[in-house]
Amino acid sequence: MGLLSEVTGSGVMNGWRAVGVTETSPGDVVVAALVVLIGGLLVVANSDRGRRVTDRARYNPSEVVIYGVGVNVGFILVLLVLVIFGLAALALPLLLVYAVLAVAATVVGYLAVGRLVAGNWWLVVAVGAVAAAIAVVVPYLGTVTGLAVTSVGFGMLVLEYNSAYDREVETELAGPANMRSHIGVSTKNGAVTRFQITITYWTGVDHETVVRYVHDPTENGSDVTEDGLRIRIHGEAGSIDVEDVTEPIEPDDAVQQAFEHLETNLDELVREFEHDRGIEADEAEWSYEMPLEASELRSARETLGEQRETVTAYLATAADSPQAGWLLEGGR
Repeated sequence: MGLLSEVTGSGVMNGWRAVGVTETSPGDVVVAALVVLIGGLLVVANSDRGRRVTDRARYNPSEVVIYGVGVNVGFILVLLVLVIFGLAALALPLLLVYAVLAVAATVVGYLAVGRLVAGNWWLVVAVGAVAAAIAVVVPYLGTVTGLAVTSVGFGMLVLEYNSAYDREVETELAGPANMRSHIGVSTKNGAVTRFQITITYWTGVDHETVVRYVHDPTENGSDVTEDGLRIRIHGEAGSIDVEDVTEPIEPDDAVQQAFEHLETNLDELVREFEHDRGIEADEAEWSYEMPLEASELRSARETLGEQRETVTAYLATAADSPQAGWLLEGGR
């Protein structure tokens, strides 16, 4: 939050705080904690998107840093240039825009810190709040940490803004709300450029990721044409195990291979997830603590088969007409 304090002029001289000088107060700690907590609660309302945004710091850290530092430093340099040349009329509106965006980026950045050590969103928010509070009370740490966290936040937001798929669908595989599939596909000139297939499982507080298949050239280790198709199995405390499924493969073929692998191994992946999370019939007190029935898993596989047919039909249409993605998008 040290960076935000500088931007908003808390303890300033001529509108700016001297670099390296950190003056904190209980109010700073409260503001930092509230920003992260409120931001976290807002993200929880759409935790799937929040998880995807904050996971970008883990999946493609180099791009996050490059984009984040570029945006953050770029804003600051433009502001300094405007101030130096006496263009205050332009600097003030830009400063206000930067301050608003920096708050959002800082919130996302601290939530990403929480995601590094926890998978449960309430723990994510708690860890992020503690990290923010520590950053503002330790001398000199606030400025450095604030700059770093805000830059990472900017990077994640930029990547998320550029990451929307042409076609996205979320489907309940087993209910009520026990397990869901999240599928996204983008095409260009009739060929697949990016896709992701993710299975999540309701654990009582949040939908946690069971397995994820992805092709995204901007995400480290996720270009199927170079790395082959891989699965990412999410363990406890945010750990991720990566396993190879195929050799390097074309994206269109990788989509079909992902569905085939998922339909074949869904039972094993779900049972392993339930075991890791301690979801056992003998100790269940609530319905969501009960392992899925074999009939539910069978139904889930059938639903995935239907989704595979839908995606295949969409890709066939996209191949016939480069504009198909936009037409289907309108009917989502």
